[in-house]
Amino acid sequence: MKTSSRKKKPVTEAGKRRIARKQKKKASGSASAKRKSTSNATKKTKKKRTSKKKGKRLVVRIGNHRIGLTVFCVIAAVAVVFLFSITQMVKGSYQGLGEKMEIAGNPYAKNAFYKPEDGLLRYEDDQYTSMPGIDVSVFQKEIDWEKVRDTGVEFAMIRVGYRSIKDGRIHMDDRFRENLKGASNAGLKVGVYFFSQARTADEAVEEAKYVVRHIRGKDISMPVAYDMEYLEGDRISDLTEMERTMTADAFCSIIEQNGFQPIVYGNPTWLKEAIEKEYLEGYPTWLAHYAKRPGYKGDFTMWQYSETGKIDGIRKDVDLNVYFMKKENN
Repeated sequence: MKTSSRKKKPVTEAGKRRIARKQKKKASGSASAKRKSTSNATKKTKKKRTSKKKGKRLVVRIGNHRIGLTVFCVIAAVAVVFLFSITQMVKGSYQGLGEKMEIAGNPYAKNAFYKPEDGLLRYEDDQYTSMPGIDVSVFQKEIDWEKVRDTGVEFAMIRVGYRSIKDGRIHMDDRFRENLKGASNAGLKVGVYFFSQARTADEAVEEAKYVVRHIRGKDISMPVAYDMEYLEGDRISDLTEMERTMTADAFCSIIEQNGFQPIVYGNPTWLKEAIEKEYLEGYPTWLAHYAKRPGYKGDFTMWQYSETGKIDGIRKDVDLNVYFMKKENN
């Protein structure tokens, strides 16, 4: 079988130049495509890395869980609000004075008071029993509470703070926390008092809420006392009896609304002349009367009978008190 063959034409110089131009163009296109491909790959890698970085900034890991930063911030804000509400917010508002009530009489027999070997006054009859206690503030300085307990003292009324007659602001007693912790650790029953110079019911509410914030959760088993007294240059001497009564009522109302037992402090003159006691009969009375036997004709739950008490563990003079309790069968 015959095979046909064709002779190749020789390539001219012009043809060689055309071939060279095509090869050069092809090589140039291939390099450009390679550069473009490399550029696109680099952009994708950078974009991916940037995305990862952004993701890391917006994600918070809690244990084995990952949550978005925005969600985390919302949860944190809610937690802060909750903690603020349970530590700083105090419920209650003052609704004004109620109706007058008849002042109850003194129920205690003078011959039922007695002092055992420890020298602390007590009371006992068919209806009432009692326990001895003290009230303290920064003025008693450092106290050895275990020695105080060993003397026979069963409770302590501790000053939380006061409203200054100089600037009208509320201040904490410098030894409040120390005394509260020491008395509690020694096993004493603890109550507190606040020295008020409130001129209005609103200021008294402010004082009460301040007290509640600082005693909440502190195992306060004794009353929370409202103590207002005349002082030289004070803020309350020019108030009317009714205005002072309203401040006492406002303070006690807030204390009561927050689950504590309020009590009104005063000497016989204060209770009879400085306030309208008939409006405050719904609260117990803490009588301040330095005498062998109380001469006040009204009812009272606690009696501060001395301001010059001597108690082991306290270097300064201290107020002595007796707290009256109804017996369970009455």
